[in-house]
Amino acid sequence: MSLTISVYRNNQEISSLPLIAGVFTKRLLAEHELVFTISTVSPLDLQVGDYVTYKGEVMTINKQPDVKRNHQFEYNIKFQGQRHTLSRFLIKDEGALVFDYSDTLETYMSMFIESINSVDSGWTVGDLEPVEPFTVSFDKVDHLTALNMIAEACKCEWQIKNKTISIKKTVGQARAYPLAYGQHNGLYSIKRVSVENSKIVTRAFAVGGTQNLPASYAFKQLTLQGYDENIEAIEVFGIREGVFEDKEIYPRLINATVKAVHKINDLSFTITTDLDFDLNGQRIDGQELYVVFRSGMLTDRQFKILSYNHTTKVIRYEATKDDNGNIYPSGVSIAEVGDKYVLIGLRMPQSYVDAALAELAVKRAEYLASNKVPRVIYEAPLDPLDLKRKNTIIEEGDIIPFIDSAIGLDDNLRVTSVSYPACFPEVLFQGMVFTAEIGQEVTYTRAQRVEKDIKENKEVITQVTKRSYENDRIAAMRMRELQELVFDPDGYFDPTNIRPESIETLMLSVGAKSQNFSLNGVRIEPNYQNDANKIAISSGDLIHRELKIEGLGYIWIMTEGLFEGLDPAKAYYLSAKCSKTALTGVWDVSETSRRVDEETGYLYLNLGVLYNVFEDKRDYSLTNGMTYINGAQITTGKISAERIDVEQLFSEEITATNFNLNTGRIGNFWVEDGKIIPFKGEFGYDLYDMLELRTNGFTFDSMNRFRDDFFGYTTGVKMSTLENGAMLDLSHYTAGDINHEQKNHPYTGIRINMQNAFRNALNIFRGSISVWGYPCFNGAVPLGDGRYMHYRQGLLIEVNTDATMPQVNS
Repeated sequence: MSLTISVYRNNQEISSLPLIAGVFTKRLLAEHELVFTISTVSPLDLQVGDYVTYKGEVMTINKQPDVKRNHQFEYNIKFQGQRHTLSRFLIKDEGALVFDYSDTLETYMSMFIESINSVDSGWTVGDLEPVEPFTVSFDKVDHLTALNMIAEACKCEWQIKNKTISIKKTVGQARAYPLAYGQHNGLYSIKRVSVENSKIVTRAFAVGGTQNLPASYAFKQLTLQGYDENIEAIEVFGIREGVFEDKEIYPRLINATVKAVHKINDLSFTITTDLDFDLNGQRIDGQELYVVFRSGMLTDRQFKILSYNHTTKVIRYEATKDDNGNIYPSGVSIAEVGDKYVLIGLRMPQSYVDAALAELAVKRAEYLASNKVPRVIYEAPLDPLDLKRKNTIIEEGDIIPFIDSAIGLDDNLRVTSVSYPACFPEVLFQGMVFTAEIGQEVTYTRAQRVEKDIKENKEVITQVTKRSYENDRIAAMRMRELQELVFDPDGYFDPTNIRPESIETLMLSVGAKSQNFSLNGVRIEPNYQNDANKIAISSGDLIHRELKIEGLGYIWIMTEGLFEGLDPAKAYYLSAKCSKTALTGVWDVSETSRRVDEETGYLYLNLGVLYNVFEDKRDYSLTNGMTYINGAQITTGKISAERIDVEQLFSEEITATNFNLNTGRIGNFWVEDGKIIPFKGEFGYDLYDMLELRTNGFTFDSMNRFRDDFFGYTTGVKMSTLENGAMLDLSHYTAGDINHEQKNHPYTGIRINMQNAFRNALNIFRGSISVWGYPCFNGAVPLGDGRYMHYRQGLLIEVNTDATMPQVNS
């Protein structure tokens, strides 16, 4: 075997790298990387797009290599597998970036492959797991994120070999390579890391959903009475109670399928069932009954049941409309014979309650078995020599027998990642380490850079529960890290200054006096120039709410700062170093926290925390500002929440990226169907003004309705853009008693007032132009001061004292 690997650019070899300097890492549903750390006496000509072929797979440089120069050039060069290419391109369906998709896995992947091949050719589909149709909503996500969403929705895992994508229930293989700590057991050391937010459960309870419970049921949720416990675990850990909850387990139809379908009209449809009970006798007074499809083109959509005929077993249901105004069923999105469904909003017979309880009991037992020992992740350095002797290569996704006698664990666990020198197994050397991460957790990494999804649970065939969405773990990790990094810059918070009265009942103040400031015009740019080890902070103003320099003020002018060469493994504190004698300051980035008065002549005002590098980038959190809570009032700077539900909102200013009023009112303005209606009228006399703002213009429609004992008519004006073939459309309309309208309201099309309501410079009405009410295509109009307005073809040419042109009397 060659001890080097060739680097190519445009199919031409440009360099070679020593394999002994490379480390290969592959994580299930996540990174696939080959990283070289080398030193050279001369610079290397490597750039984004250069690639190698390692273990039969093309791996590419997607980020300019890091380089540090002292007496040599020290490089960190990262090659990434094809899965990382997917994160560069947004998924599109016929040009749409935001769309819902409901179909089979085969159709999903056909759409996926068509989308990615439009920007990066060569992708194909491998093995696909047979699964029921499912629904996913895509919202401006890249292909790697979309692939995770598809796999998560169909309870599968993806695997990429070169550019071939397979989606299966469980990737990897069951390996006959049992591991345990000790000589000849495969592990010469082991690191056990407890999974956050996990708990040991030795006694388990179980509850299900709230749907379809009998009227006399004693609990709000389906509840399995009593508990299940593990005596052996109790002897080791004592009694530790936990609750299994799955709201999808409730008295319901299991594997019920549609026997026949029929369309009555566009808004009414029927399905034929084989129900073994009369649905009409199970209704709940005052509650609607719904059918929910669990497979097919209407998966996860629910429809109100209009009627049920027990003789024919036919359910008639009503069409529904989604948030985008699309009606279902319609087109190809219809129910079909064989589609699965459930019913909700009824009281199911006792036999279905018993079946749901039996299902809940099985899940409770699985929950207890999975949690009776501590949930941990093992960082296990495997013996490379033992692996080579047994001709075994452990890969991500593999399932292996694992024993940890210290906590009573003897189970099949998943290998979630592997990392080893790039020269393995052909070349072994002293101190070589083959590291595997082995555990009970498998995560779906969302590559979308801003969106962070919540975690959901998933099970694999080894009955080991997985948790979804890596980014939620990242958010939790950041919060835990922030808790460790927060400190008391003022040295104020000792026990004498934490008074129970102000915490429990009177007032709560969160923050430090020195940090009670805001910034104006300051831009913070971590990952500056795509380098995670740089941060740039621009110049701007620091406005302090409590501190000031007597005679000068409280607004410090900050100088811009650029900080380079940060350690990717370390977090940093951000602060403003402000002079005590002048309103000037500079930014400070430090590995250690700064106290406000630690340097004579300066104030260190803490701004926030810059986190360590994760997935090639840094995040940061700002800690400046204060929050006060007293009585029913909260005073703060910024509230971050997934959703804020407010019944009454009073604000001088609201700034939002997406403000959805739905149907409501802003002051005296109503909002209905995308239109803003300033006023709704009174009895006998209606003013109905409507302003509709469109993406291509606007329409203003002002309609007056007059009603009395003798006359009833409507009159109005309308102004719109880009309608009726005109850039600007002005119209006046009437209905009802036209003579009455003409007699009392002699409207003109356009009137421009010059002096008062009775003298108009220009009227345009029924195809003619007039001045002061007189037709004036050509002529001179006296102004009364010796001057005349001269018109040609209805246009004002000039104003002078020449009256030689034909005049029009005023």
